[in-house]
Amino acid sequence: MLNETTRVINYSKPQKTVERYNFITEELLTILHSSPKAFVYILKLACSNAFNLSEEDAFRIIDDLSERVPQSELESALGSIDNSTLIELKKRPEISTDVIQVLDEDGFQLAALLARHTYGDMSETSDDQALLNDIAVKTGSGTYVTSYKQGDFHIRVSTNLPSYQTILELR
Repeated sequence: MLNETTRVINYSKPQKTVERYNFITEELLTILHSSPKAFVYILKLACSNAFNLSEEDAFRIIDDLSERVPQSELESALGSIDNSTLIELKKRPEISTDVIQVLDEDGFQLAALLARHTYGDMSETSDDQALLNDIAVKTGSGTYVTSYKQGDFHIRVSTNLPSYQTILELR
């Protein structure tokens, strides 16, 4: 069952722990090559106040990324990206109760999923669906669908075109 699109979810502040910034770093490493645009977007959010990270934690994330990813690899992945999205989120997404229970409370995972979806990361989406997505985007009609693994769960993010209604649900 989907929540009302006008429902506001009040996320709690996460506890600042080593696990928290390691979790964000791991997620960034996961999406670096499959979605460089989403990587940049999420890194910017992590360095802002969006996820309630301390300045120290934000610097730890950046330091850890620079230690684990060679500069040449970062330059190759990020060198020629722009900030254009494949599709836009024009309406507040509908999120199933099941998905809300799977995601973290501060909204980081939700932001990562939506960024990957809007920037066109289809690395975990079937090839058949990727072809259908191309047609939907080119014609401006149909359903643009991406799928992502979140722990033991698979989350389906779909945007109906041309209405731009986005839904997140477990599949």
